[in-house]
Amino acid sequence: MDLSQYPDLLKDKRGTIDGREFFSRSPFRSRHFLMATGTILACLVMELVIVTHLSGRISSSGAWFLTTLSLLLLVSWFSALRHIRRMRALYKEGLIGDIEAGSPMDIALGIAAVELIDWLVGISCVIFLTLLFIAIHSDCLSRRVAHI
Repeated sequence: MDLSQYPDLLKDKRGTIDGREFFSRSPFRSRHFLMATGTILACLVMELVIVTHLSGRISSSGAWFLTTLSLLLLVSWFSALRHIRRMRALYKEGLIGDIEAGSPMDIALGIAAVELIDWLVGISCVIFLTLLFIAIHSDCLSRRVAHI
């Protein structure tokens, strides 16, 4: 069945990201990857604000916890980038050629692209909520807002 004739059905099968396009070019040309990168950068900036605010008052276990969160974000991002580069290498080597819209490979690439982005956004959202909890309970946000 040629799913290119039925865009809604194709979107339901493979997801919101065209995996053929996503993996065949630089991830920095993908708005989805840039959005995921932005959420990670927002978390890192928020963490920097918290660390700056709590400098001198943070315990060693708290510092290790925040460092672990930063490392988790960075390792996740670099891991995603590595997986994307591995898929792009398959395109460059010609192992993934012209893929018909709606084919099983097209659907698999779409699912892989969506899951990779969901993974990055999910991790950064959980860490953002954790940092927000820390900021609220350390009065970091209330003092910052009071100065504005």
